[in-house]
Amino acid sequence: MKLRFRLLLLMLTSLFRSKQPMSHISRLKLRVWPVDVDIKKVNIERFFAFGDLGWASMLMDWGIFRQILTSRYAPFGKCLSLSVKGPLWLFQRFEIQTTIIWCDHYWVYAEQQFLSKGQIVAISVIKGGVLQEGRLLKVNQWMPQAELVSVLGKPELVDLYQRTEKAMWRATRG
Repeated sequence: MKLRFRLLLLMLTSLFRSKQPMSHISRLKLRVWPVDVDIKKVNIERFFAFGDLGWASMLMDWGIFRQILTSRYAPFGKCLSLSVKGPLWLFQRFEIQTTIIWCDHYWVYAEQQFLSKGQIVAISVIKGGVLQEGRLLKVNQWMPQAELVSVLGKPELVDLYQRTEKAMWRATRG
């Protein structure tokens, strides 16, 4: 419930923002409010929730959020790693910068940096996709510029995550 108001505000402000290319770094400025903290600082679970807002902001910057809503798509993201270097304190301002690092057939990989006063507070790598009627869509069905990112070459980090996920999948099925 707490983040729904932020998401609603993000959706309303996206109506007045111009469409950005995929190479654009999505920037979302936020402040830590009392509902975000345990006692004085943000807990690890809230970083994941803030990351979801960053993912939604990026989709809105690309101008495809409206398409997602009208097509009854369900966007989702999954955090592959999160490294917290320092706390976010009550009422502290911070910014989430989301950058695409790779696309394959079904997934978009992005890096998110949480910055406060120009310093990195946390870094996460997320993997996002879109569902339609419970089925995972190919990236080029909902994001026409995906081929441009795929041509750049797969970063080593993404390759490592993909191999790890395959090994975990096999281990749980065996």
